[in-house]
Amino acid sequence: MFEFTVDTPFQEIYDLPEVKPFIPYFVGKRPPVIGLPGEATLRERNRPDPNRDIYAQCDGVNHLLRKIFNGEKILYDVYTEQEIAENPEKAPVKLLYFRADAAPTVQTDAVPTSETDAAPASEIDAASAAKKPFALLCAGGGYGSVCSVIEGFSTAQELNALGYPVFLLNYRVGYANLLPDPFDDLAAAVRYILANAEELDVSTENYVVGGFSAGGHLAAEWGSDNYGYTRYGLPKPAALFLIYPVIYSWLREGQEEAMDRIYGGHTPEVLERFAVHHHLWAGYPATFLVHCKDDPEVPVKNSLLMQEGLTRLGIPNELLLGEIGGHGFGSGRSTSAAGWTSKAAAFWKKQMR
Repeated sequence: MFEFTVDTPFQEIYDLPEVKPFIPYFVGKRPPVIGLPGEATLRERNRPDPNRDIYAQCDGVNHLLRKIFNGEKILYDVYTEQEIAENPEKAPVKLLYFRADAAPTVQTDAVPTSETDAAPASEIDAASAAKKPFALLCAGGGYGSVCSVIEGFSTAQELNALGYPVFLLNYRVGYANLLPDPFDDLAAAVRYILANAEELDVSTENYVVGGFSAGGHLAAEWGSDNYGYTRYGLPKPAALFLIYPVIYSWLREGQEEAMDRIYGGHTPEVLERFAVHHHLWAGYPATFLVHCKDDPEVPVKNSLLMQEGLTRLGIPNELLLGEIGGHGFGSGRSTSAAGWTSKAAAFWKKQMR
């Protein structure tokens, strides 16, 4: 199998027939733009930002390639042909499915004290064969792109190694008055997975939605009373993973055009509409947050405000607060947030019903 390295131009894998269908989803952009040029290498793209571990990203790309060359079905349409015909902007909305590597470990406080207390072999076999809860992750990119190669692939690899199936959502980005369309995409993705759980070999219970940066905003809204799961008539997730999430948008000089594109305006009233910490409620899911204090793009105050609101409502939450990591670190290797995926998985297990 082709082995990708940090110095491999992406064009070398783009030229592989098996990989061609996936090219638009390494960095999702509004078509026909390809978000990641073929001449790029991981080393060159990440040279200005040492917090983005290129070796973790490289491992994530190879994880995807292994699944492609193993013949696994990875790419799924979220919308039907009719829905896409009625609105062509929905065509790029896809799920990339990373099946689990092993069964997740089920923790219990009950310790058998004798052979007669141990679970029968038939029960153990049934438990190991049970459908696994899934994680649905939304990479970030300022609602102008979906940077799955930076944040999604390597995180999927780590959660797969812990035994969990992972879906990456390529949602709509990059056009005027964008919101709330990505929220509709997330709802459609959850609905699709639940409706096809048997074929996808996942449980319909205890799922997680997670996201990074702008994708963290998308995931955070999924728990809100604003554009959350109840609005779409879908079941509550067991937990949310919010990684350096945008919780509220602040207007900086020169951002007016971007705010107008994303939100349809930049007045305080418009920005307030999508400020997640003002839309928390008693039904908000348990939440695991990750942020580093030196984040230059999304101030750590976003996660601190979120934790404050959740704690006030009595919603279970944890905040992994790193000293050094900057922004866009994905699975977090080489940062103070290293290992966040295993900590988040442990938090997830505590919330399972």
